[in-house]
Amino acid sequence: MAQTVTEWSQDDWSFVPVSVSDVFGDNRPLKNLTVQTSAIRARLYCSAVDWPSNIALWSDVQNESSAMNNFTGLHKYYMPKKLVRDGNYTIYLTARADSAQCCADITENAPDNSSIIAYWTEDWSGRYSLYGNTSTLISTTGNFTVQWIRGPIDFERTTEPPIEMLYFSEPPAIQALNCMPTFESSRAEVTVEPSTGVVQHHRILDTPLREDVAWSDAFQWRNFSEDGRYNGSYTSNYRNGSRPSYVYNFDVTISYGSFFMKSILNAADIILAGLEAPNGSYQSSSLGESLRDKVFNMQDNTTGLNLDFMSYAAYAQVGFSPTALLDPEVLAQTSQKIFSTFFQHFASNNLSREHGGNVYQPRGMDLKVNTPMRDMPTQYTPDGSVAPKFQDIVRNTSATTTATTTTRVEVLTMNPVAFWLATSILIWLIITIIILASVQRRYYGGMMRNVECIADVLVLIAGSERLLAVIREKGMDTIIKEDKVLTRIGWFRDEDGTIRWRIDLSRNTL
Repeated sequence: MAQTVTEWSQDDWSFVPVSVSDVFGDNRPLKNLTVQTSAIRARLYCSAVDWPSNIALWSDVQNESSAMNNFTGLHKYYMPKKLVRDGNYTIYLTARADSAQCCADITENAPDNSSIIAYWTEDWSGRYSLYGNTSTLISTTGNFTVQWIRGPIDFERTTEPPIEMLYFSEPPAIQALNCMPTFESSRAEVTVEPSTGVVQHHRILDTPLREDVAWSDAFQWRNFSEDGRYNGSYTSNYRNGSRPSYVYNFDVTISYGSFFMKSILNAADIILAGLEAPNGSYQSSSLGESLRDKVFNMQDNTTGLNLDFMSYAAYAQVGFSPTALLDPEVLAQTSQKIFSTFFQHFASNNLSREHGGNVYQPRGMDLKVNTPMRDMPTQYTPDGSVAPKFQDIVRNTSATTTATTTTRVEVLTMNPVAFWLATSILIWLIITIIILASVQRRYYGGMMRNVECIADVLVLIAGSERLLAVIREKGMDTIIKEDKVLTRIGWFRDEDGTIRWRIDLSRNTL
């Protein structure tokens, strides 16, 4: 998450890039470009859930009296369940519906051997059982659960089957949010630096509208056709024979909302990401979590992390504090930021005017999408309403837009209080200089400067009548011998009232 800002995006909005090279040419330097373009964003509406406070919903509590206790020497422990059934929907705690097998923190700073298990997992409608063949778990609700689990863990080898299993020695701290994703679009005015794609400013022009068409297709079958028929042979203990076999062709369509959600929620279990139901139903439920899939997850048996990429990004956002995300508000804020950022990358990835992208299609392109097969399930939005069909959406996208080019310049702005304070100081300095200049002219105009030799000193003494009178009266030898005559240099007033700068007797000279 160090560099999360994509080109042509700001805050939680992603904007359709506008190319101006055909108009202005590639050689003309453009500092800033202001255009009107399409904008889209992804948002989450999350609320805290109650099931973490009910230990029986998420944990199998084993103690000395438990008949199913198959751990040697353990008196009490809390085994995380594969699935959590909360009301009308079911979630699973890890990337696949299986027992967690990772991870313990064995660093020196973790004396309690704490572990963090955190995943974003889909909500499934109905109920599901890993034991037996019956199930009413039909499809996802479109919502998902953000989980953050932290507690002291350990591992013990089970007797049947003999595998290492993770358990909590005491109830862990759990925070969980149920989140409903939604996508919104609008028109926006964007100021961007064309050379880098960095958005300087944006303004949303219209009220954002929900993009429910994002949920129009979740693996819908279309354009069904029979490609061929042949007879396939079979052999059994009783007889040999043949039976007809058929080859069918059909297209599978998925809208960008379902595509994005399936991508981020199933990436941590990429080996079985395409399955329709929780993955634990397709494998032996007693084998535990698979640790072979080392992509799009963070599983580290030295730091105690068992996270998907979204949870690790949230962990980084709070400065890698293991307890900060136990606050539901902090968990909701970081989840919103991460969800928007991931969608910005999804929307801008390989986006071009000629080929479109994950969210947008080229202007005027006819996708030639036929009606889905009649037995396809109804498509719903995460809030439970029926999703609009793709062909019902009409886009009247204009081929042109208005662009304004500008050059950014640095402007010095000052606080009004600072401006008037500086102005007052300058005025005071000007007045002071004028007063000093006037006083200097009046009082220092007659001052003799550059006194460098005896002749200059004699000029200063020439008009000093009192000093000269003492010299004439006593003589220089007597004055030097007595050493009582004190003189000073300064301003003295003559008998006619003129003030002159000279050397004369000090006032306290007798």
